[in-house]
Amino acid sequence: GRLAAFVGGTDAPLAAVAGALVSQRARLSERAVVLAESRDEVLSGLRALAAGETSPLVVKGSGADGKTVFVFPGQGSQRVGMGRELYDRYPVFARALDDAC
Repeated sequence: GRLAAFVGGTDAPLAAVAGALVSQRARLSERAVVLAESRDEVLSGLRALAAGETSPLVVKGSGADGKTVFVFPGQGSQRVGMGRELYDRYPVFARALDDAC
């Protein structure tokens, strides 16, 4: 609710608000993401979240300790084993992934 009030009362760029939320807030066990294309959608999603209502704009989940998973999204051409194949075939990709891990 407080975040909705802040977003509704400022003209700060939504990308800047989202970036701050991702990088400067504590990692809590319960999490939510509002997927929106406009300030109105952000506010709608935040208000639904604050009220405990479901919304197609809101994804909720719980954080868990465990292994890191890397997802390779694309234009529909991804397939099982793609990451392993990239790793095996391209040394630059393998080094970059090793650095990230």
